Amino acid sequence: MQDPTLDRSFRGHKDVITDLAFKPSMTQIASGSMDNSVMVWHFKPQMRAFRFVGHKVTSKKHGPVTSVDFSPSGNLLASASRDKTVRLWTPNVKGDVTVFKAHTSTVRTVRFSQDGESFLTCSDDKSIKIWSTQRAKFQYTLAGHLNWVRSARFSPDFKMVVSGGDDKSVKLWDLTSKNCVKTYFDHTGMVTSTAFHPAGTIVATASTDRSIKLFDIRTHKLIQHYHDAHVGAGPASDTKGGESAWAGGGPNSVNFGGPGGNWLISTGMDGVVKIWDLKEGHLFYTLHGHKNGPTTAAAFSPEGAFFATGGSDAQLMVWKSNFDAGVPLTADDTGGKYHFLVPINLLKMIISSIQDKSRPRHASSPHRANNAILLLCGTSSNNHCQSNS
Repeated sequence: MQDPTLDRSFRGHKDVITDLAFKPSMTQIASGSMDNSVMVWHFKPQMRAFRFVGHKVTSKKHGPVTSVDFSPSGNLLASASRDKTVRLWTPNVKGDVTVFKAHTSTVRTVRFSQDGESFLTCSDDKSIKIWSTQRAKFQYTLAGHLNWVRSARFSPDFKMVVSGGDDKSVKLWDLTSKNCVKTYFDHTGMVTSTAFHPAGTIVATASTDRSIKLFDIRTHKLIQHYHDAHVGAGPASDTKGGESAWAGGGPNSVNFGGPGGNWLISTGMDGVVKIWDLKEGHLFYTLHGHKNGPTTAAAFSPEGAFFATGGSDAQLMVWKSNFDAGVPLTADDTGGKYHFLVPINLLKMIISSIQDKSRPRHASSPHRANNAILLLCGTSSNNHCQSNS
C-alpha cells in the first residue's frame, strides 16, 4: 500500500480552520474558520473560491465559524457559529442564505442526516436540536448533557444520534422515543468529537484525556482504545480572544473513512494528523504537513479516495489516501475473528476465483448492508471466511 500523498493545498483563511466538508459530487470542499468566514474551494483548476461572510461579530468572541456541512444533494451548505446562529447557504450563489437563531449560546456542530431531510445542531446551552431542512423549522430538543455539547452526529439510518461534551459523557439518543438510551462514562476528560461508522454499529469518541475509543453500540462494549492518541501541550489559542478554541490537550476530531470506513482519521494538539488502521487496531500513518500549532479538522471524501486536513496555520490540505478496500467492523470477543464489510462486486470476484476450491465451512445466508455483504473471517490459524446473517 502506498503512503498518503499531498494532492493540493488551499490558502485564503486568516485564522484557524475549525471544520471541513467535501461536497458529495467531489467538485468542491468547504471550510469554516475562526476568521468568521466560510470558504468554498473548487477542485477544478483556475476557478476562484467563494468566501461567505455573515456570521455576526458582536464582540471579540462572537462570529467565528465552528462547523460546516454539505447536504447530501450538495445544494445546501450549513454553517454554525458562536453568534448562536446557523446559516444555510447556496454554495454556488454568493449571498443567498437563510439565517436563524438556533441556540441560546455558541453552536458547536451542524450536521445533515443522510437523506437530507433533517439536520442537527448542538450547543454550549447543553442541548441538541433536530431541525427540518426544507423550512429550517425546529422539530425537537434532546436534553440530558450537564455541560457544553461539543459534538453530535446522526447514525447512517437516521435512527440514533451520538453526542459528547464537557460533562465527559458520550450519549446515544433514540430518535423515535427522543430519549437517551445509553450513556458512556469511559472518558476522564471532556469529549471533543464523536463519529458514527458508515455501518451504523460503531461510534468513535475523542477526549481531552488524550484517548480515542471505539464502542459497539449493539453490545455497548469498548472494542478499541488508543491511549495517548494525541499528546498536546495545552489548549489552542483563540486569536479572537476570551475563550479557548478547543478544550485542551489531546485529539480535536475523529472521522471514519476510506473504503467502507476501514480507517479513522484524527487531529490533535500535537500538530499532526493521524490515520488509524481499524483492521489491525494500530496507528498506520502520521502526517506532519501543518505547521506552528494544532491540527483541528479532517474529513474524508465520500468514496475515501481523498481526505482533507486543516489546522491553526489556516491552511487547507487535500491528500490522496491510496487506501485498499476491505472493512473490519468489530473484533469477535471469543473467537479472535473480525467482521468485514465487503462490496458485493468485490465479493463476486472472490467467489469466482475460488469456485474450483472447496467451499468455506459454516456458510449461512449473507447479511446485506449498503450493497455489501458481511463476512466473518478467522485468524491466520483458522483462516476460513463465512457469511454472517
